[in-house]
Order: sequence, then C-alpha cells, then structure tokens
Amino acid sequence: MSQFPATEYLQNHLNGTPNLGIGTSRLAHFFSPQQALQTLDLAFDNGITYYDTAPIYGFGWSEKILGRFAKNKRDQLVLATKAGLDASSTLSRLPLQAQYLLRKGITGLRAIWQPKSHAGSVGIQSTRINGHQLMLSLEHSLKRLNTEYVDFLLLHELTVEQANTPEVIAFAQKAIESGKTRFVGIGSSLDQLVRTAELNPIYSVIQHECELSTYQQPGYTHRIVNIHGVHRLVQKIKVIMGNEPVHDLILNRTGIDTRKNENLQNLCFAIASRQAVNGVVLITSSQKKHLLENVSRWKHNTMTSIQVDQILAILHPFTH
Repeated sequence: MSQFPATEYLQNHLNGTPNLGIGTSRLAHFFSPQQALQTLDLAFDNGITYYDTAPIYGFGWSEKILGRFAKNKRDQLVLATKAGLDASSTLSRLPLQAQYLLRKGITGLRAIWQPKSHAGSVGIQSTRINGHQLMLSLEHSLKRLNTEYVDFLLLHELTVEQANTPEVIAFAQKAIESGKTRFVGIGSSLDQLVRTAELNPIYSVIQHECELSTYQQPGYTHRIVNIHGVHRLVQKIKVIMGNEPVHDLILNRTGIDTRKNENLQNLCFAIASRQAVNGVVLITSSQKKHLLENVSRWKHNTMTSIQVDQILAILHPFTH
C-alpha cells in the first residue's frame, strides 16, 4: 500500500480522461431524468469517470439520477458525495419536473435553487458537526445513489475547526471502517480552509473553487486537491480585463489574445489543472455542447506554463 493511499486509489480508478470530473449540481436543471442521464452518458462516453454530487443538489435529485446512471457501471466509476448540508425532506419529495417548472416560472423562488450561500438557505438544513446526523445523511445518500459505498465523502462547507472536532473525526473514522466510504475529505469555500495545515490526517481530500493563483496552501501536500468553478474564474478575469491596456500587455508579452473567450477558458483550465494536485478539475454543464467544448479544451489545451506564469504576473496587481 502506498504511503498516500487516496492518491494511489484515485489514479488507479480514473480512466479515459484522467483528472477531469463532472460536478452534478445542474442535473436537476433538466425537465426529466432521461435528459439528465443523456448528459451523464455523454460524459462517460468521452472518458469521464469521476462524478461529484451532494444531497442538496436538486434536493436529492442529483444523487437519484446519478444512482440510475451508475447502476450497471458502478465498478467503472468514482463517486463522491457530501455530508454536512441536507435538503429539506419536504422539498426532496417534489418531482424533478415540479422543481424545473418552479425554478423557471417563479422568479421569486429562484434563490431556493441558486442561493448566495448554502448555509441557512431555504430548504437546506445543516448537520455539520452532529455525528449521528452526518451518518444518517451518508446512509440516505447511499440509498439515493443505489450503492453500498462512495469512493469519496466530503464534509460540505465545514471549516477546518469544525472538521477537527472529536465528534466529526469519530464520524469520519466510522464511515471509513464501516466501508460506506473509502476516503473522507472536506469540500468548502476557500475562506473556510485557511488553516489546512491543522487539518486532521484522516481527511485525505480537499475541494474548493478555482482561484486566481498558483499558490498552494500549507496542508495540501500529499492530499488530493479537487478544483471547481473554472467558469466563475473566467468571469472574474473578464472583469479584470475590462481594462483594455491589460489585454494589450498580455498580447505583447505572451502572444495570447485574451479578448477571445476560448483563450480565457484555456487559461482558467490551465490554472485549475495546476491547483488540482493529484486530484480532478470538475466541470458542470447542463448543455451537451458546452460539455463537449470543455472536454475538448481540457484534452487539447496548448497554453504553456510560461504563458500562464506571465499572465498571472500581469493580473496579480489587479487581484488585491
């Protein structure tokens, strides 16, 4: 067994398109499960075998759909779900079509499905540091996913301090020893991960959004680091590059025309790839065209490390 079993496990179980995964928060944006399943099939046919979900995605529907998808190919997939935030049991009973129509038809309810922050949002209940509730959440997820175990379980939006409490550590140990998950990690926003060097060794995965940097925080060494939010980073850089001289400076120094959207996306994928240490970059899309474009850019990205460094150096003064 490797000194770092989670890293070895992931690399041994990724096939086809290594280090690229699917985030499934948008599966409930489809009108029917069949439409969502077609997108998952398309991802799988293009070599993606890592799928990330959570109980709050579509109030349980993301896990249900992923469970149908995984039914006859479980041994070919790497499944990751979360515990710490649960969907309301009432809203979880809504058919997928009802969720779709409400989301599209009632603007006032849009915040339910697109909350500014998960914690405290309508229809979302926190089970963050209650070991019993965390285990119930995991068991409910396994039932929806139609599997006896997940490969990775991430504590959803926990801080390092919360994850390090004796009760949560005991839960993580029990979840692994029971065989209900192979590994446990933490999936949170960056502002909750500022003390990763103090994170208990039982947590072998860290997942957070992509940042405009190549800086690696203390505590990341020998852990899997998963990255999401590539397209949010594209939008962030677009705001910075509203200053025309920045475009010109980048073009003169690197030969990259950042006015072209595909070049910006290539840049952000390259940044995310650097940050995803031993892990995966998660892409999320409810449109087949965008999914295929993302896979193509990942496979055929020609941006060099030197170009990325040069662009980051130019953008650095504008990020503070």
